[in-house]
Amino acid sequence: MEELLEKKKQAVFSYSREGNFPDTRVRLKKSFDEKILTANEYYGELAHMLSISVDAPASITKEVLESGNKYGRDVLLGNLGSNLDLPNSISASERNAIFDMVNGAKPELGGGIHELGFSDVFRYEDWLKSLKTYAPDEAIFHKTLENLIQTRMADPREMLALQSAFRDEKFLNHIDPIARERYLFYISGYIKNYPGNSVAQSINKAKQDYLDDMKR
Repeated sequence: MEELLEKKKQAVFSYSREGNFPDTRVRLKKSFDEKILTANEYYGELAHMLSISVDAPASITKEVLESGNKYGRDVLLGNLGSNLDLPNSISASERNAIFDMVNGAKPELGGGIHELGFSDVFRYEDWLKSLKTYAPDEAIFHKTLENLIQTRMADPREMLALQSAFRDEKFLNHIDPIARERYLFYISGYIKNYPGNSVAQSINKAKQDYLDDMKR
C-alpha cells in the first residue's frame, strides 16, 4: 500500500516538474484531495508553478497564502522574487493583486530578540524581493519600504534582513528622513547590543564590504 502511494506521489511530482500544463493544477489538487500529497507537498508544488510562465498566478498566490501553509508560502515567495519574467507577462491588475497579497504576508522572525538565523533572513529577503518584483513602480516600492520601516517593523532584526536584501542601501535616498534615521538607529543599536550575534555581524560586514568595493 505504501509502495503504491509512493509511486503515485512520484508520478505527480514528475508530471508537475515537467512544466505547467493546462491540467497541472487540477491534477495537483486531485492528488491532494485523494491524500496522495501532503499539505506541504501540495502547496509547495502549487507554488513551484510560479517558477516559470503560468496561467492565473494571482489565483495561485491567493490559494497558497490563504492556506496558511508556511512551506508553500516560502516556496511561493522564493519563486515570485526570482522569476522576473512573470510580472511582465501578466496584466497590471493581476500584478497589483499579487503585490497587495505579498505585502500582507510579511514573515515573522523566530526566536528571541537576541537570535537571528540565516534561514529567517533568507525568508525575509525573498519576501522583500517579491515586493520589489511586483511593485507597480519604484516610487510605490519605496513608499512601501518607508511605511514598513515606520509602522510595521517592530523587531530590529527585520531592519538587518532589509539591509541584507539591499546591500547598496540606495532605497535610503528615496524614503522619508524619519524612516531613514529609524532604520539606521535600529541597526546600529542591534549591532552594539548583540555583538555575539554572528549572523547580524556578518550581514553588517557584507554591507560594508560591498560599499567599499563600489568605491574602488
